[in-house]
Amino acid sequence: MSASLSRHFLPAIAGALVSFAVRLAVGDLEIALIGVVVFLAIYAVLALLTRATNKPAAPTAFAVISAVATTVAFLVSHSS
Repeated sequence: MSASLSRHFLPAIAGALVSFAVRLAVGDLEIALIGVVVFLAIYAVLALLTRATNKPAAPTAFAVISAVATTVAFLVSHSS
């Protein structure tokens, strides 16, 4: 695995697990899996935007931002 990918691996896995756990606790397995996909999509967009703007990458910050965004979006969409 290249050095640039290995820096993103552990934060991405940790954030995806957090997103999965929150959605699994509130919903079911299908909702949790959708949460992982959404998390990874947001994480990838953040990583690509950082690379495109030639700024230093912050994988842990990407994971936190992505996990918070997916959790807040899920809780807002399922609150009644």
